[in-house]
Amino acid sequence: QETRDRIDRDVERSCLVEASAGTGKTRLLVERILTMLSTGRVTVDRFAAITFTEKAAGELKTKLRDALEKASRGAAPGTAERERFVRALADIDRATVTTIHAFCSEILKSSPVEARVSPAFRVADALEQRILLDEARETWKEEELEDLESDLGPVLEAGGKFRWLTELTRVLIENRDLLRGPGGNLLNAD
Repeated sequence: QETRDRIDRDVERSCLVEASAGTGKTRLLVERILTMLSTGRVTVDRFAAITFTEKAAGELKTKLRDALEKASRGAAPGTAERERFVRALADIDRATVTTIHAFCSEILKSSPVEARVSPAFRVADALEQRILLDEARETWKEEELEDLESDLGPVLEAGGKFRWLTELTRVLIENRDLLRGPGGNLLNAD
């Protein structure tokens, strides 16, 4: 409870909330946003709430809207706090409540030259991602088969199959958040 209270109260610092499903992350984030809005620390167009899924972003925005409606009704009439809640509710569509992919995409689109990406870039959908991965794996396989000192040679000689590598790649990508080394750092291929 102490950590939850600190997250809600200590709005001078950014924070990352990481917890299992159903633990109250969304409620906690909504409370934190309300605290920042009530004090005038931010307006709805000056914060970002980032989630991993479209569903979670939609739920967060809905819960934030509901909480703002309740807070604006509950605040004393004529107070600055009430006015802030009413203004936030009117401007809720300007709030950045989105997925990490969409947030990063917007940053890249706003500064493509600095990011060294095509101004016309877009995030690949699931099918395109799978096709790109298959193409990269085929290129790697061809390069490895041409290299006489490749680590792939002994694997194939021992009866290894390329389909196993395909499956291993899929499992590693799906579970990349679990690939941590000593100290909790992501494993590095170097």
